[in-house]
Amino acid sequence: MHVIYDYASQPLHFPRPIVIVTVSDPLGEKMMKRFCSGFDLSERAMLLTSCAVTEQQRFWVKPKKRPKVGAGFQDKAQKWREEYLLDRHRILADGLKAYVEFSSQRRTEPWDTRFKPFDRVEKDGVHILVKYLMEDKLNLAGYHPRATKRLMCNVGLLGPTVTTTARWKPFRFAQLSATTTGTAAFLGEAEEATEGRSRISG
Repeated sequence: MHVIYDYASQPLHFPRPIVIVTVSDPLGEKMMKRFCSGFDLSERAMLLTSCAVTEQQRFWVKPKKRPKVGAGFQDKAQKWREEYLLDRHRILADGLKAYVEFSSQRRTEPWDTRFKPFDRVEKDGVHILVKYLMEDKLNLAGYHPRATKRLMCNVGLLGPTVTTTARWKPFRFAQLSATTTGTAAFLGEAEEATEGRSRISG
């Protein structure tokens, strides 16, 4: 009995063994017929094994490139390009709309009323200059924190007093809309922080 490995029809790592019994007695002939059937040696079997090998893809083989020419590819590419551009335009329009809406809202006053010079009554001190000299500019700026700080620097009557001594709210509180209760939340957190510092120092 001989074992022959068929390397042509299978991958190199997994060859298909063919067992052939070479004996002269009748029992050996029956065993040879049993181990080596006619299907293994037929043209149909060879054709099937060759097709399986050719259709099998290796992990190191690069995928076949699709042709980038012809009317079919141009139609698909043009359709994809138009849909992509429309999608990008829609995203840009939504972003610009949200930006305009966010910028046009009036904010809370960005200064902290617990510190000078804004710790006075609203009818005294710096509030008079803010009301009679800067009200229109602050309304145009929507009381946005950065624009308000620049306006405070540019007013000659105020000078460097506001920008050097004033305290400003944190940016996330100054960006809140004037209709929200963000000022109360900010003051509550500030009072809690002050109480915590006093406890630590005490």
